[in-house]
Amino acid sequence: MNTHTLFRKLAGILGVTFALGLSGQAQNLFINFDATTATAPDNAPYVAPGGNTGLWTTLSPTSATADSHVGSITISYGVKSSWNSIDFGTITGSSVLRPLALGNVYNSGIYATGGVGRGGLLEDSSYSASNDVALGMQITGLAVGEYKIYLSGINTSSTSTLSSLTNNFFLSTSVTKDANGVVFAADSQLNPTSDFIRGVQNNTTANTTSWVVGQNYVELSFTISSADDVLTLISKSTGDDKRGIFNSMQIVQIPEPSTWALIGIGLGFIGILRLRKSRA
Repeated sequence: MNTHTLFRKLAGILGVTFALGLSGQAQNLFINFDATTATAPDNAPYVAPGGNTGLWTTLSPTSATADSHVGSITISYGVKSSWNSIDFGTITGSSVLRPLALGNVYNSGIYATGGVGRGGLLEDSSYSASNDVALGMQITGLAVGEYKIYLSGINTSSTSTLSSLTNNFFLSTSVTKDANGVVFAADSQLNPTSDFIRGVQNNTTANTTSWVVGQNYVELSFTISSADDVLTLISKSTGDDKRGIFNSMQIVQIPEPSTWALIGIGLGFIGILRLRKSRA
């Protein structure tokens, strides 16, 4: 292979790699559910290569009947007393959400000012921790691919001990949009015993110093198989504060854009080595 041909092939490989990296980056979704913007973006369950600065979007929805939009991605909300019977977009009963800065009790370490684990989004029909309700979201617009999701949810203004604030996250991709792009209600399509995977944020070790999976956040994996797939997420506490709550959500496509970049660099070095060998 002559030098010109080798450089052409190398340039093509690097170009494809760069394009894949750009397209993958658009599918990383970092949401801070709070009344204020995060000023310490790396104080989070997942830190991207190079840091989280510029990756976070702060959402402060106050009604479950209004969608949120982040680029091409749409987030719909739902509230109901039973986690496995949430109707998205057709709320019966309370549709009030409350984004709060929180941090009145737990406000150091991972819950320090500016971090994404401090504030949160709660159901707020009467702002009572005894309200036994679930808070759900349905997300559309994710590209086809493999993903990891990192979720945190705790009321950092609760006077209860951390070990009493157990939160359950449920995830499903079994819902799809119909031919008109309409997302069906979860209770008409989802089987709670087979369609959901569950992650538990337990907090039993009262860990506020560092992010540890299972203690103060949940990590789950899922696959988007088609453009019509819908990601359904539900938060339901079984602890003292029985309202569903989301502090932060990080959705990361696998492999990440940084992985494609490393592959491109590696291929570039291989090409250079081959070129040097051919000249020797």
